[in-house]
Amino acid sequence: MEAAQLPEQDRLSGLHPDFLRLINEHIPCLVHRRRMARVCTALRNVFNPQHEAATPPLPWILLPRPGGPSFSCVLRGCDTHDLDLDIPADARAARYFGAYEGGWVFLAAGQIDGYALLNLRTHQRFDIPDSVDIVIGDVGVAIVAATLSSPPEHEHCVVAAICCLAPPELVGGPCVRAFWHLGHPVPVNDDDANTAAITLPNLEDVIHYKGAFHFLTDVEDLIVFEPLVHDDGRLEIIPKGTRRFGYPCQYDGLAHARYLVESCGELLMVVRLTPYLGELTLAFRVFQMEQAILPAVDGDNNNAKYSWNWNELQDLGGRMLFIGRGCSRSYKVAKANYPGFKAGVYFLDEGRFYGEEGILTGVDAQEYPCRDIGKWLSSEPIPSIDNFLPEQEPSSYSPPAWFLN
Repeated sequence: MEAAQLPEQDRLSGLHPDFLRLINEHIPCLVHRRRMARVCTALRNVFNPQHEAATPPLPWILLPRPGGPSFSCVLRGCDTHDLDLDIPADARAARYFGAYEGGWVFLAAGQIDGYALLNLRTHQRFDIPDSVDIVIGDVGVAIVAATLSSPPEHEHCVVAAICCLAPPELVGGPCVRAFWHLGHPVPVNDDDANTAAITLPNLEDVIHYKGAFHFLTDVEDLIVFEPLVHDDGRLEIIPKGTRRFGYPCQYDGLAHARYLVESCGELLMVVRLTPYLGELTLAFRVFQMEQAILPAVDGDNNNAKYSWNWNELQDLGGRMLFIGRGCSRSYKVAKANYPGFKAGVYFLDEGRFYGEEGILTGVDAQEYPCRDIGKWLSSEPIPSIDNFLPEQEPSSYSPPAWFLN
């Protein structure tokens, strides 16, 4: 039988395994790779599930669609796939605002209420309170970012969140930070809880780094808290002080948003730039936190003082940075593991440049543009933005979000 007459699943059987592995590596979409392995015996023989499992999977883009979200791979030109999951009814039109490995997502079923941490694969769910107790009383909040201290299955897992005050007359004011022992309904604030709504600086992002939650302010300082869950389940939040970085960096008058991401054990600050609010992303700048010991005063070496700096990186060192408040991730470029990908910053249209406070008032006409999705390739001779998924329509219920496998 001639090759052209062979069954489709056997047409590649005559190729050398090295060629088949090369074909497999040049299929950047993991979904396509797995589908090819199912229909082609030759490719199935070279497809290595153990290798795929050992390679940290890249995030998917969770895209809001009529009738419920779908997902896309983070590579321009790749198809948008149906999310082959039985999503609970209240999650189909929820606002998504964070993610954690293993299929966990943070969502607000009612835009500014109905908060939960939900596993889209298993349907395991932890409810999160809708309000916090501050100086003006029990106030509803619009959670805009959240992260975890450990996998949700851990009995001492703690949630840290950045919240806007939800009543329309308060939205746009100072942010509130809140903490929960996951699975326990009572929120815990830090020692400044009674004055948080008045004195707290605007918060840009939050990350759990080296055993503590770090909140990034709009003057690029870090406010640090260590969570402690006692044997009886009581949560204690221990303030560890503020790391001050002096004057914030200058961005030539461009509108900007800041993100924290851990990479190779270091803490990075990624700054996203746009000409004006409402415009598409223009560029990125990436900084690494550095600590310096100041010279001792009067020979007193027992009271060493420290200074902190954001040192701008001129090269990402082969990093792929996927940014999102509370859920930024870093991966090292490797041709065999991530074919078709290059060092750079991958980003979503999360609404920060469109006046998100107006969206979070709960009005009926909220709209998430969903058009500023793409990557900034720092490895190119002239770094530039490559926007993709241009066909994505605005959403009435959620911005795009990361889905961490």
